[in-house]
Amino acid sequence: MKNGAWEKKKLTGTELRGKTLGLIGVSADQIGVGKNALFDSAIAPYTPDQLAALNHQADVIYADFKKKVAAGRRLPLAKVDEIAKGRVWSGADASVHFAGDAAAAFGAPPALVAAGNMICLAAAAGSISLDVPGEEIARRRAAWAPPAPSHLRGWPALYREHVLQAPQGCDLDFLRAPTAAHRRFVEPVVGRS
Repeated sequence: MKNGAWEKKKLTGTELRGKTLGLIGVSADQIGVGKNALFDSAIAPYTPDQLAALNHQADVIYADFKKKVAAGRRLPLAKVDEIAKGRVWSGADASVHFAGDAAAAFGAPPALVAAGNMICLAAAAGSISLDVPGEEIARRRAAWAPPAPSHLRGWPALYREHVLQAPQGCDLDFLRAPTAAHRRFVEPVVGRS
Protein backbone atom coordinates (compact mmCIF):
# COMPACT_ATOMS: atom_id res chain seq x y z
CA MET A 1 0.00 0.00 0.00
CA LYS A 2 1.47 3.31 -1.03
CA ASN A 3 -0.20 6.68 -0.48
CA GLY A 4 -3.45 4.86 0.28
CA ALA A 5 -3.36 3.05 -3.09
CA TRP A 6 -3.27 -0.71 -3.46
CA GLU A 7 -0.69 -1.53 -6.13
CA LYS A 8 -1.83 -5.02 -7.00
CA LYS A 9 0.45 -5.36 -10.06
CA LYS A 10 3.53 -5.14 -7.85
CA LEU A 11 2.42 -8.26 -5.93
CA THR A 12 2.19 -10.62 -8.88
CA GLY A 13 4.82 -13.22 -9.66
CA THR A 14 5.55 -16.89 -9.50
CA GLU A 15 5.85 -19.31 -6.65
CA LEU A 16 9.31 -19.69 -5.13
CA ARG A 17 10.80 -23.08 -5.97
CA GLY A 18 13.93 -25.10 -5.39
CA LYS A 19 17.19 -23.10 -5.32
CA THR A 20 15.36 -19.76 -5.21
CA LEU A 21 14.33 -20.47 -1.62
CA GLY A 22 18.00 -20.94 -0.74
CA LEU A 23 18.75 -17.36 -1.80
CA ILE A 24 16.78 -16.12 1.19
CA GLY A 25 18.16 -18.74 3.58
CA VAL A 26 15.23 -21.14 3.50
CA SER A 27 15.58 -24.79 2.73
CA ALA A 28 12.75 -27.09 1.77
CA ASP A 29 12.54 -30.81 1.45
CA GLN A 30 9.77 -33.25 0.79
CA ILE A 31 8.99 -36.77 1.82
CA GLY A 32 6.71 -39.03 -0.13
CA VAL A 33 6.20 -42.73 -0.66
CA GLY A 34 4.94 -43.83 -4.04
CA LYS A 35 5.33 -42.63 -7.58
CA ASN A 36 2.76 -39.83 -7.35
CA ALA A 37 2.80 -39.06 -3.63
CA LEU A 38 4.23 -35.60 -4.35
CA PHE A 39 2.06 -34.94 -7.39
CA ASP A 40 1.08 -31.45 -6.18
CA SER A 41 4.44 -30.53 -4.65
CA ALA A 42 4.97 -26.83 -4.02
CA ILE A 43 8.73 -27.09 -4.48
CA ALA A 44 9.26 -29.51 -7.37
CA PRO A 45 7.95 -29.34 -10.93
CA TYR A 46 5.87 -32.15 -12.43
CA THR A 47 7.77 -35.16 -13.72
CA PRO A 48 7.05 -36.03 -17.37
CA ASP A 49 4.81 -38.91 -16.19
CA GLN A 50 2.90 -36.63 -13.78
CA LEU A 51 2.45 -33.99 -16.48
CA ALA A 52 1.13 -36.66 -18.86
CA ALA A 53 -1.30 -37.89 -16.16
CA LEU A 54 -2.49 -34.33 -15.49
CA ASN A 55 -3.07 -33.69 -19.20
CA HIS A 56 -4.92 -37.00 -19.51
CA GLN A 57 -7.22 -36.03 -16.61
CA ALA A 58 -7.94 -32.68 -18.26
CA ASP A 59 -8.73 -34.44 -21.57
CA VAL A 60 -11.13 -36.87 -19.86
CA ILE A 61 -12.91 -34.05 -18.03
CA TYR A 62 -13.16 -31.94 -21.20
CA ALA A 63 -14.51 -34.88 -23.23
CA ASP A 64 -17.17 -35.48 -20.56
CA PHE A 65 -18.02 -31.76 -20.55
CA LYS A 66 -18.48 -31.70 -24.35
CA LYS A 67 -20.63 -34.84 -24.21
CA LYS A 68 -22.91 -33.18 -21.64
CA VAL A 69 -23.07 -29.96 -23.67
CA ALA A 70 -24.01 -31.94 -26.79
CA ALA A 71 -26.75 -33.84 -24.93
CA GLY A 72 -28.06 -30.75 -23.15
CA ARG A 73 -28.27 -28.71 -26.35
CA ARG A 74 -29.30 -31.60 -28.57
CA LEU A 75 -26.32 -31.01 -30.86
CA PRO A 76 -24.01 -33.52 -32.51
CA LEU A 77 -20.66 -33.81 -30.72
CA ALA A 78 -18.91 -32.67 -33.93
CA LYS A 79 -20.91 -29.40 -33.82
CA VAL A 80 -19.94 -28.81 -30.17
CA ASP A 81 -16.28 -29.44 -31.13
CA GLU A 82 -16.62 -26.94 -33.98
CA ILE A 83 -18.05 -24.26 -31.67
CA ALA A 84 -15.88 -24.91 -28.60
CA LYS A 85 -12.52 -25.24 -30.38
CA GLY A 86 -10.90 -26.61 -27.22
CA ARG A 87 -12.40 -23.98 -24.91
CA VAL A 88 -15.14 -23.97 -22.29
CA TRP A 89 -17.82 -21.42 -23.12
CA SER A 90 -19.82 -20.36 -20.08
CA GLY A 91 -21.76 -17.33 -18.89
CA ALA A 92 -21.87 -14.43 -21.33
CA ASP A 93 -19.58 -16.21 -23.82
CA ALA A 94 -21.91 -19.21 -23.96
CA SER A 95 -24.84 -16.95 -24.77
CA VAL A 96 -23.01 -15.86 -27.92
CA HIS A 97 -22.19 -19.41 -29.02
CA PHE A 98 -25.27 -21.32 -27.82
CA ALA A 99 -28.65 -19.69 -28.40
CA GLY A 100 -30.28 -21.76 -25.66
CA ASP A 101 -27.95 -20.24 -23.07
CA ALA A 102 -29.02 -16.72 -24.00
CA ALA A 103 -32.67 -17.61 -23.53
CA ALA A 104 -31.97 -19.52 -20.31
CA ALA A 105 -30.16 -16.50 -18.92
CA PHE A 106 -33.46 -14.65 -19.07
CA GLY A 107 -35.60 -17.42 -17.59
CA ALA A 108 -36.65 -19.35 -20.69
CA PRO A 109 -35.89 -23.07 -20.74
CA PRO A 110 -33.47 -23.81 -23.61
CA ALA A 111 -36.09 -26.21 -25.01
CA LEU A 112 -38.14 -23.17 -26.08
CA VAL A 113 -35.35 -22.15 -28.46
CA ALA A 114 -34.90 -24.27 -31.58
CA ALA A 115 -31.95 -24.34 -33.95
CA GLY A 116 -32.29 -21.50 -36.44
CA ASN A 117 -34.51 -19.32 -34.24
CA MET A 118 -33.55 -15.66 -34.22
CA ILE A 119 -32.78 -14.11 -30.85
CA CYS A 120 -33.10 -10.34 -30.88
CA LEU A 121 -30.75 -8.55 -28.53
CA ALA A 122 -31.27 -4.84 -27.92
CA ALA A 123 -28.29 -3.95 -25.73
CA ALA A 124 -29.17 -0.26 -25.40
CA ALA A 125 -32.70 -1.13 -24.28
CA GLY A 126 -31.45 -3.99 -22.11
CA SER A 127 -33.80 -6.52 -23.67
CA ILE A 128 -33.62 -9.89 -25.35
CA SER A 129 -36.46 -11.60 -27.19
CA LEU A 130 -37.08 -14.71 -29.24
CA ASP A 131 -38.39 -13.95 -32.73
CA VAL A 132 -40.94 -16.80 -32.77
CA PRO A 133 -44.76 -16.48 -32.83
CA GLY A 134 -46.44 -16.64 -29.41
CA GLU A 135 -48.52 -19.69 -30.39
CA GLU A 136 -45.34 -21.64 -31.19
CA ILE A 137 -43.76 -20.63 -27.88
CA ALA A 138 -46.94 -21.74 -26.07
CA ARG A 139 -46.85 -25.09 -27.90
CA ARG A 140 -43.18 -25.62 -27.00
CA ARG A 141 -43.79 -24.60 -23.39
CA ALA A 142 -46.70 -27.06 -23.10
CA ALA A 143 -44.58 -29.88 -24.54
CA TRP A 144 -41.55 -29.13 -22.36
CA ALA A 145 -40.91 -30.92 -19.09
CA PRO A 146 -37.89 -30.29 -16.88
CA PRO A 147 -35.43 -33.16 -16.80
CA ALA A 148 -35.51 -35.41 -13.76
CA PRO A 149 -32.83 -34.43 -11.24
CA SER A 150 -29.84 -36.73 -11.27
CA HIS A 151 -29.09 -36.19 -7.56
CA LEU A 152 -31.87 -37.13 -5.17
CA ARG A 153 -29.87 -36.59 -1.98
CA GLY A 154 -26.66 -35.03 -0.72
CA TRP A 155 -25.25 -31.57 -1.36
CA PRO A 156 -26.36 -31.33 -5.04
CA ALA A 157 -29.99 -31.99 -4.04
CA LEU A 158 -29.74 -29.61 -1.08
CA TYR A 159 -28.26 -26.96 -3.37
CA ARG A 160 -30.95 -27.42 -6.03
CA GLU A 161 -33.80 -27.26 -3.53
CA HIS A 162 -32.60 -24.61 -1.08
CA VAL A 163 -29.98 -22.18 -2.45
CA LEU A 164 -31.51 -18.79 -3.18
CA GLN A 165 -30.66 -16.78 -6.27
CA ALA A 166 -28.15 -13.89 -6.29
CA PRO A 167 -30.69 -11.09 -5.64
CA GLN A 168 -31.73 -12.94 -2.46
CA GLY A 169 -28.13 -13.37 -1.29
CA CYS A 170 -27.25 -16.93 -2.52
CA ASP A 171 -28.04 -18.20 0.97
CA LEU A 172 -29.68 -21.46 2.00
CA ASP A 173 -33.37 -20.65 2.40
CA PHE A 174 -33.69 -22.57 5.67
CA LEU A 175 -30.99 -20.39 7.27
CA ARG A 176 -33.12 -17.31 6.75
CA ALA A 177 -35.07 -16.07 9.76
CA PRO A 178 -38.78 -16.44 8.90
CA THR A 179 -40.03 -13.77 11.34
CA ALA A 180 -38.75 -10.70 13.21
CA ALA A 181 -38.77 -12.76 16.42
CA HIS A 182 -36.23 -15.12 14.85
CA ARG A 183 -34.01 -12.16 13.92
CA ARG A 184 -33.77 -10.70 17.44
CA PHE A 185 -30.37 -10.65 19.13
CA VAL A 186 -29.83 -13.21 21.85
CA GLU A 187 -27.00 -12.47 24.25
CA PRO A 188 -24.47 -15.33 24.13
CA VAL A 189 -23.95 -17.38 27.26
CA VAL A 190 -20.25 -17.59 28.10
CA GLY A 191 -18.81 -20.20 30.43
CA ARG A 192 -21.46 -22.88 30.02
CA SER A 193 -21.07 -26.03 28.03
